[in-house]
Amino acid sequence: MRERAPMRDVRTLRVWQHGHRFVLDVYAVTRAVPADQRRFFRMAYRSACEALNHLILAHDLEYLPAHDFARLESALESIRKMLWRLIERSKE
Repeated sequence: MRERAPMRDVRTLRVWQHGHRFVLDVYAVTRAVPADQRRFFRMAYRSACEALNHLILAHDLEYLPAHDFARLESALESIRKMLWRLIERSKE
């Protein structure tokens, strides 16, 4: 098994900080623009599915310990369920 570098909190990276700030700015600018909520919920759900895939890959490649994977997978599953309920309710 190869030696892994210690895990670093992504939030300490300047590139992540700049990207995060950019996303917050985009949301602030578009907040007043009427949007199709159902489309937004579906996009968020697909993003959550993509995040799950990344978690699975990180776990399978032994970058993510089993206990961290279980905790993050559980949190993500709750989010996915909430988003799915929002999608279903928006059909009404």
